[in-house]
Amino acid sequence: MQRAGVDVIGTDASGVACLSPADQGLLASADLVAMPRRLLEQTRAWFQAGSPSAQGFPPPGLLPELRQSDDPAQLIELLKGALAADRRVVLLASGDPLWFGIGRLLLQHLPAERLRFHPAPTSLQLAFARIGRPWQDAAWISLHGRDP
Repeated sequence: MQRAGVDVIGTDASGVACLSPADQGLLASADLVAMPRRLLEQTRAWFQAGSPSAQGFPPPGLLPELRQSDDPAQLIELLKGALAADRRVVLLASGDPLWFGIGRLLLQHLPAERLRFHPAPTSLQLAFARIGRPWQDAAWISLHGRDP
């Protein structure tokens, strides 16, 4: 039997509303959900409203613990504790967590075999799709999470 782990689910700008039914199912079955502060109220409302597309949606009163993930040091300690307790965890992230995202930090501090990544399109993918241009020759730098 597979041990509980951390499902790192990427979202686009619409947050929880963009998740596939499979990702919503992971979210609905979690013991702990961590997310950026900007998604906290939206996620709480999603759980309170219930989701017909999420299989195994928890009944009211059995909702998971919801925590913000904006402080990386606190997040790592929270996730380490959750893994030690064998809790099912979902971490909501922006876009592709492994492209200038939280994925690198997680892989530095947590066992890779306990992490599962579910990327969403990045803001760059969406921007190039919107303007209808290929982007394989574009050069990028990221200021995300850095001092400009």
